Amino acid sequence: MDVKFINVYNEYIDGETGVKTSWQELKAQGYKIPEAFFWGSENAMYSSGKGILDTIIPGYWISKYQLSEVTEYIVDYNYAVNMTNVELTNITINSDEEVTKCTYAINGEIKAELTDQSNGYTFTDVSEGKQIINVTALNENGEIIGSYTVTIELEEPARPDTSSFDQDTTFYVWWDESGNEHNETPISMEPPEKWYKYSNNIWANIVTRNNGLETYFVWIPRYEYRLNTLKERAEIKFIGTDITNENCTPSYQVPEAFWWDNNSNGIEEEGEQIPGYWITKYQLEEVSNELRIDANMQPSNNQIQIADITGSLIDIAKEDGTQIKFEYYLDGTLMKDAIGQSETENYIYKNLNEGTEYTINIILRNKVTNEYIGAITKKINTLTTSEIETNSL
Repeated sequence: MDVKFINVYNEYIDGETGVKTSWQELKAQGYKIPEAFFWGSENAMYSSGKGILDTIIPGYWISKYQLSEVTEYIVDYNYAVNMTNVELTNITINSDEEVTKCTYAINGEIKAELTDQSNGYTFTDVSEGKQIINVTALNENGEIIGSYTVTIELEEPARPDTSSFDQDTTFYVWWDESGNEHNETPISMEPPEKWYKYSNNIWANIVTRNNGLETYFVWIPRYEYRLNTLKERAEIKFIGTDITNENCTPSYQVPEAFWWDNNSNGIEEEGEQIPGYWITKYQLEEVSNELRIDANMQPSNNQIQIADITGSLIDIAKEDGTQIKFEYYLDGTLMKDAIGQSETENYIYKNLNEGTEYTINIILRNKVTNEYIGAITKKINTLTTSEIETNSL
């Protein structure tokens, strides 16, 4: 069989001389065009017009072979995103052939070639967006033994919705570089810079506190997923409310939890897709007096005095020999010179407005390490002059 490669005008151009042969000449020489290269009528297929024909295709891909239902990957690894780094760990090569080295590539660019895989590899300074990670194992001749590629979406979902929580007694939760928990900023204020970053596996957390009852929540942003049964894990992509099961990524699906059937008709309609939801992590119950602190708060018309602070968390800290300190916040702001050293200091919030509601937040920390131990949050109203006069009768 004599084969000549032609363009979408059905013309043959000699690669060495550049001489062009028209379709009429080719046809006269006995050449034919396989049906696979046209989409439509036979007349369109043999057209000699000079315009680009939508019905004629320049070529097509055909499967050579497919690796399916494998019991294990030849090259396998775990990956995690940490700040701007992508860390590859537990790199394994499941082959009897000797591996000389592995190449590590991101977005088609090889960043390293290593002979020892025991320490894994870290891609640094990775930007947001789609990142394609590849590890390829080679033998001594540079031939491929196996390869494994993953696509990571380093993108941030929409900001968590905190509108349904009490804005004064609900607080952002985040952790500093030393691993110490911080939860002093109420959600009525702008969130701390390090509150969350889903592309770096830092999830949004909040805590609600009211008179001793403390509950932690984590935000689950809207996502689509597919199951990797071989690795026994789910691969997810964060999406907006415009993505549903009808238009999500092929082989992915959107969990039903992100659809709220407002009218209970069983049909996914406009406005029923939700961007995410809060789920309870754990709750410190008010029952008994375990793992909590309390404070006696005595208001007047222009100040609130904090009497003795008590609770099992203070007792436990003292038994462990922990040096403790108290941080006094008023409506989310740390008071000047308000770092107490004792639970019996009787701290006073001064120069307040009478007949006004204030949110008092007292945080107990390790004085040496700054580790969070516990907190008490209450809403307290200062008294009016008439209330004080009535109480004095």
